[in-house]
Amino acid sequence: MWPKSVDWKALKFGIEIEFVGGNPEGLELLPDWIISLDELQIDETGSESGSELKPPPILWADRDQIRVMLNRLQEQGATVNWSCGFHVHIGLEPWGQDIVLPLIDAALLYQQAIQEIVSTSEHRLLFALRLLLRCEVSLL
Repeated sequence: MWPKSVDWKALKFGIEIEFVGGNPEGLELLPDWIISLDELQIDETGSESGSELKPPPILWADRDQIRVMLNRLQEQGATVNWSCGFHVHIGLEPWGQDIVLPLIDAALLYQQAIQEIVSTSEHRLLFALRLLLRCEVSLL
């Protein structure tokens, strides 16, 4: 039905890096990177701070851009805590939309195990489940 094997280095992917602190408004961005100033996280004082940083879709060969941007965030004093997330989005072009429902099934099957391994906050699981269900409903 779809290719079972692909050259993973040819897959485009994107990430979302959530952080607290730093100076998001003053962050020097690489070309086509964006900072979502409305995506605030909760710092240790209970205040909203930080932001979410996103690249354009990139290839594995371009991954050094991530290191560059993480270094820039660290230099500003940005950190992560329990309220922050790191999301990876992978292009599904080699498989097409037929892969979406099997991926949702797999995500739901392994969600609890992944939560236990990485100690995901309970409130984060709700967002993941909502996203998966939204994808599934839109495809029906």
